Amino acid sequence: MKKLFILLVLLCTTSGVFAQDPQLFDTTWYVTSIDLDGTNYTTPPINDPIKVGGIVRFLQNPDFFSTYFCDDLLCIAVYDPNENKFDIEDNPMVLNGLCNSAELSLFGSQYNSLFYDDIGMNKSPFTYNLSANGSEILLSITNSEGNTAYYSNQPLSTPDFQPQSIQLYPNPVFDNLNIASEVPIRSIHVYDIQGSEVYATQFQPGNPTINTEALKAGVYFLKAESDTGQQFTAKFVKK
Repeated sequence: MKKLFILLVLLCTTSGVFAQDPQLFDTTWYVTSIDLDGTNYTTPPINDPIKVGGIVRFLQNPDFFSTYFCDDLLCIAVYDPNENKFDIEDNPMVLNGLCNSAELSLFGSQYNSLFYDDIGMNKSPFTYNLSANGSEILLSITNSEGNTAYYSNQPLSTPDFQPQSIQLYPNPVFDNLNIASEVPIRSIHVYDIQGSEVYATQFQPGNPTINTEALKAGVYFLKAESDTGQQFTAKFVKK
C-alpha cells in the first residue's frame, strides 16, 4: 500500500464473545506504547487523542471493534468465541487521516504495522489480555509475529513541551541529505513508510550529512537524537 497505515478501524461480527470480559465494553482504550521487533516505542504527545487516534473501543449491538491512529482502515474482523482471539481480513479500505506531524506519522506507521504489512496482508491471529494497575485497567493486543500494542483506560496526560524540529535539505533528495539543527546531533535513524528502520548511524558533534543513494525512491522519516537526549523527527522524499 502506498498510503500510510496509521489509523485503523476494524469492523467485526460476533455474538456475545466478550461476556467473560465486561470491562471491555463502553470503554475507550488509549495506546501507551508498542513493542515492535524487540524495541519499545512510546506514544508521542497527542493534544486530542479522539481526533488523532491511538484508541481502541469494544462495543455491542452491533458487536464492533475499532482502533485507529490518524488514518482510517476499515475491515471485517472475526472473533474466536472460545479464546481471547480475533482475525481480520486483508486489504482494508483506507480513509483520510489526521496526522499533522512527522513524529505522529512515524509512530502511526509503526503502530499500524502491528496489524498489516505494507501490501495490506493481515497479521492474524491477534490475542488480547486485560490486567489491572490499581484503578487503571490495562489492555494488550499481540499479533501473530509477537509484536504488541499496550493500552490504558485512562487518557495519557499531555506534558507542556516546546515543539522540536530539524531541517532536512535538499528535500526531495537524490544523494546527500543535510540535517540542520540548533543542537548537535548524536544519532540518526531512518524509517520507511511502513515504519521499518532502513538506516542508522552515529555522528561526532555537528550538523551531519547522510548519503541516501542506497534508499529506494519514496517517502521516509528521519529521527535524530541530540547529545542531551532530545529527539527530532522529520519527513523527506528520496528521488
